Amino acid sequence: MKADTIDGLFAMTEPAGLGPEVRPGVLKVREVLAAVDAVCQEASITGKALECLRALVLLWHDHLDEAHTLVQDLSGADAAWVHGIMHRREPDFSNARYWFHRVGQHPALELLAEMAAPLLAEHAALPFRLIHGGRWDPMAFIDAVSASIRPAADAEVARLIRELQRLESKALARYWAAG
Repeated sequence: MKADTIDGLFAMTEPAGLGPEVRPGVLKVREVLAAVDAVCQEASITGKALECLRALVLLWHDHLDEAHTLVQDLSGADAAWVHGIMHRREPDFSNARYWFHRVGQHPALELLAEMAAPLLAEHAALPFRLIHGGRWDPMAFIDAVSASIRPAADAEVARLIRELQRLESKALARYWAAG
């Protein structure tokens, strides 16, 4: 994995799971933090955005507890979004909803909708409407994740949901990089 760019931080072949499972080949915590710090130094990402990105990439590499430790004391919409992802992955969907309500009308919701629209267009049969009025709907995505982890879930839909989760992480990281 080449983790020397914002997108590179999420470049594993296999996208993160929808639950708390740990994939083979994820970076160790210290490797994640070193990669994030190097990218952030290059992109001039500092402060709360740096802490949120650290937590987000830890989540991507299946370190839920460490991500939660970083993000639980941060305030604001960015931290609430990362916190919501963490609880969605536990899975604790009611707690994820609480945190995504705190996200509000985050500017990255439009960026995520733009990034996800082409992928969603390829999969018109997806039974969830994830984009409303040009904005990503995080509550609908929680419903999609919940449906995708059930034993009878369609494997292709679950794969798509995992790719959308990767786009969600990239959109947030790109938003912080744009500063």
